[in-house]
Amino acid sequence: MAWPLAGSGKTTLLNLLCGRARGLTQGTITLNGVPLHRSMKRIIAYVMQQDTFFEHLTVREQITYTALLRLDGTLPVATKLARVSEAALCMVLLVR
Repeated sequence: MAWPLAGSGKTTLLNLLCGRARGLTQGTITLNGVPLHRSMKRIIAYVMQQDTFFEHLTVREQITYTALLRLDGTLPVATKLARVSEAALCMVLLVR
């Protein structure tokens, strides 16, 4: 079954917010009233439909792996793991 909103621009919007759609916009993109800046890419991300995952990892392990690679290198590993736990809890709450 196709998503009922196919062709409505969801992926384009996500690409714009993540800075993946350069040269396709006019005007200013803001986040909570603040112009979107390159440094914000660290807090905005989504998984593209074509991304490849490691099949042997659980969802939590995949998120942990990604967090350890993407989050600011100056953050302690314990902080990164805490953020993974927060994200996992949010996912559980969304499923319920």
